[in-house]
Amino acid sequence: MSALLAWLALRSQMPPVDDGPSRSSLWKNIGHMVVLGTTNGWLANVLTAAAVSRVDSAVVAMLQASVPLMVAVLAQWR
Repeated sequence: MSALLAWLALRSQMPPVDDGPSRSSLWKNIGHMVVLGTTNGWLANVLTAAAVSRVDSAVVAMLQASVPLMVAVLAQWR
């Protein structure tokens, strides 16, 4: 995200904002991007790598393969 923001700053363009070009909504959206990138990006991968280091590879393979199934089940409740 920081590389993308630096690239946009060098091009002198602002990231697109849904509700207009106001400064407060821009920072609000950047905050949302940071939270989303953390929870769906590097944090999940770091926690997975830490957990995988203590478990047999067969168990890890079954757990990783079942993730889409778990997401589908959880999506039905939502």
